[in-house]
Amino acid sequence: MDLMLNGDFIPEYTPSGLDEFTRGYFEAAEWTQGLEERETARMPSGFSPSAISQGTLDCESFQEICAQELQRYCELTQRSMLDAGRDYWLTRNYHGAGFWSRGSHPVLLTLTDNAHADGQVHVHISEIGKIHFG
Repeated sequence: MDLMLNGDFIPEYTPSGLDEFTRGYFEAAEWTQGLEERETARMPSGFSPSAISQGTLDCESFQEICAQELQRYCELTQRSMLDAGRDYWLTRNYHGAGFWSRGSHPVLLTLTDNAHADGQVHVHISEIGKIHFG
């Protein structure tokens, strides 16, 4: 699986038809699952239906609760909702980057606190190659 092209991540399994925030979330999940793939030598074949459902619901909830903060995030950082979705995944899973790494503005700290409150989501690849959240 070729994850990089000219230094940019190329998502292969992110579901279609998602809003920008949720697409960013799944892209970040796919990118970080590449670390597990190298550890297990399992090649993914896509996200499981349960992972798609769980991820979509988590993103919808976060966007509803943090609507004003996400709008302010885009204004402050000059980043898109796609980036916000990626930062949500990275922040809630303590990947060393995310909302908090964009600065010290209180809005960024609120988004960080809310992402951490949602708890970590672990990625694993099943025997048949489906990407699951657990």
